Amino acid sequence: MKLKKFRIQNYKSIINSGFCYLASDLTILAGKNESGKTAVLEAIRDFSPSILKIPQTARPIHESEDTRIELYFSLSDDERKKIIKKIQFPDSDTEKLLKPEIGLWKDIDGNYEFTEEIDNPYVEYVDKYNKYKIDQISAASKKILSFFEKIDIEIQPPDYNNNIRDYLKDIEEFILDVERNLSEFNISQDDKKEVTTSLNSIKAYQKEVKTYDNYFKLVEELKSQIPNVILFSDFVDLLPHSVLFTEASNKQTVKNFATISGLDLSRVIDSKLDSHQRMNLLKRSSAKISGDFKEYWEQDELKLNISSDGQKLVFTVEEKGKEDCFKPEHRSKGFQWFLSFYLRLKAEKGKTNVILIDEPGLYVHAKAQRDILHVLESLSNDMQIIFSTHSPYLIDNERMDRIRLVKKTSDGTTIENKIHKNADKDTLTPIVTAIGLDLSNSFSVVGDNNIILEGFSDYYYLSGMRKKLARDGLSDKHFIPCVGATKIPMMVSLIMGWGLNFIALLDNDSEGIRVGDDLKNKYHVDSEKVLNVSSRSNTRIEDLFSTDDFHKHIINGSIKPDAPNKLSNSDYLSKNKMDKVLLAKQFFEKINNDEKLELSKETITNFSDLFKKIEAAF
Repeated sequence: MKLKKFRIQNYKSIINSGFCYLASDLTILAGKNESGKTAVLEAIRDFSPSILKIPQTARPIHESEDTRIELYFSLSDDERKKIIKKIQFPDSDTEKLLKPEIGLWKDIDGNYEFTEEIDNPYVEYVDKYNKYKIDQISAASKKILSFFEKIDIEIQPPDYNNNIRDYLKDIEEFILDVERNLSEFNISQDDKKEVTTSLNSIKAYQKEVKTYDNYFKLVEELKSQIPNVILFSDFVDLLPHSVLFTEASNKQTVKNFATISGLDLSRVIDSKLDSHQRMNLLKRSSAKISGDFKEYWEQDELKLNISSDGQKLVFTVEEKGKEDCFKPEHRSKGFQWFLSFYLRLKAEKGKTNVILIDEPGLYVHAKAQRDILHVLESLSNDMQIIFSTHSPYLIDNERMDRIRLVKKTSDGTTIENKIHKNADKDTLTPIVTAIGLDLSNSFSVVGDNNIILEGFSDYYYLSGMRKKLARDGLSDKHFIPCVGATKIPMMVSLIMGWGLNFIALLDNDSEGIRVGDDLKNKYHVDSEKVLNVSSRSNTRIEDLFSTDDFHKHIINGSIKPDAPNKLSNSDYLSKNKMDKVLLAKQFFEKINNDEKLELSKETITNFSDLFKKIEAAF
C-alpha cells in the first residue's frame, strides 16, 4: 500500500488541512515557524495502528468537533489479489469495497472506518440488496402474526431500524417464539403446516440478508497492512565511542551501524571467535559502511571504523590526511547529527515505511543540508518520505513539484498543493531563495508592479538604462531577476499567488519563445503580459546596444569589433567566454556613478521602444 494523499481535521492547530497530495518521491512541507508543520507530521504518525488512541492533547481546545485523520492509499494489482484470496469475499463485495485507491479514517478513540467514497456506496449497495429480503421477511411475518392473533397469542415481530445486526437478532428471537408456540399449543396440522411454510421462508431469506461483516473484515485486513509510520523529530541517539558486547544489541545506533555495514553482531560477540577473525569481520564492516557514507557526506573525506577492545566494540572517525582517530562525540554537533540521521534512515531502507522528518538539518550548515537532501533522495526509491522545512537548501529548484505550502490563518493550519496560491511572503522565502534570488532577508524588491527578468544581466542593463533615459513611467516598477528563463514560470506563479501585477520579459531566442509559450498555454498568463526584449529574432538584452556602444561601453574596447563575422553582441560574449553579468554590473555602476556615457541613437531608440512596451503593458 502506498500513501497517495491525506487530510487532517480538528487536530491541534488544524481545523481542516484540506487534501495534501504526495509527490512522486519526496514531499516537502514548506512554511514559516509556528505554521503547523509539526502538527501535520504528528497527525500522520498518530494514524499508525501502533498508536492505539490519539492523545487527548491533540484535540484543539476551541473545537467540539471530533478529531479525524484520513489517509488514502493505492493498491497494486498483486496486493488486491492477495487480499481477495485471503478474505474470500463475494465478487460483489470485492467490487464495492476493494478499490484501487482506498481511504481510511481514524477517530480519537483509535477506530478505523472507510472514508465516504467507499463507505456510502457500500452502505447503499447493502441496503438495496437487503430491501427485497426484508420485505419478504416482513410479509411472511405478517402471515404468521395474523394466525396467532386469531388464537390470542402475542408474538413480537422482527423490527428493522437500519441496524442489520439487531434486526437479525430480532428474527432469531421471532423464530424461536413461533416454534415454541407451535409446540406448546394444540394447533391443527394444516394450520401448523401453513405457519411452518412461512417460517421456512423467513429462515431462507434470513440467510441471504447481507451484513457488514465483510466491511469490517476488510478494514481490519487493511489496517494490518498500513505502512509503518516513523516520525523523526530529532536524531538524539548518537553513535557511542564504545559499548560492551553484552549491550551492543540494545543500542539502536549500533544496530543501525551493523545493518548498513552487513555486520552480524551475534557472530562478532561470540566468545568462540578468536581476535584475528573478529578483527577481519570488523575491518570488512568498516570498509563497507565508509564507502557508503562517502557517497553522502561530501564535506571532507572520512572513514567510519569499528574495532574491538577486550569485551567492547569501539567506534571511531578517521579523517583523511590525519594520523589520529576521533571519537564520534569529538566531531562537530552538525556531523554528529548527520551521522545519526544517516544511520537511522539507511537502516530503514527496504522496509515498507512512511518516513516523517521534522525540520532536518537545523544544526548543520548549508552544504551539509545539501548532503541531507541527497540521502533523502536516495532513500525515496524504497520508502515514502515527507519532511518539513523552511530551509532553501533542502529544496531543489528543479523539483518544485515536491513542495506543499503549510499556512496558518484564522481558520487554522491548511496545506496548499499549488505553491503560488494564497501564500504569504514569509512562507515563500525558502522557495524564492531556492530558485536563485538573494533578497537579503527582505522582499523589498517585490512591489505592486513587477517586471520578471531572465537574469541579473537584464536587471543591471535595464536598471542602468532606466536611470540614463530618466523613464519616470518605470519608477514604480520593480525588476526581479531570475537565474535563467526556465525559472520565470515559477516566479510568475509566486507573484500571482501574492496577487501582484507583473509582466514577464524574455529574450527573443528559442528558449525565451518556448518559456513564453508555456506561460501563455500552461500558466494561462495573458499574452499582453509576456514581452520579448525585441521583435527581432535571436535577440537578447545585449543586442539592444549598437555594436559601437557595446564595444565602447560594455566590453570597454578590450577586444576589437569582430566585424567580418558579423556576430551579434550576445553571440560575441558567448564566443569569447566573457562574464556577461560582470560586464552588465560594471555598466550599471558607471551610470550609477554618473559617468557621462554618450550612447548612439540606435541604442537609445531600442531601449526607449522596449520601455514604452513595458509601460503600455501595465
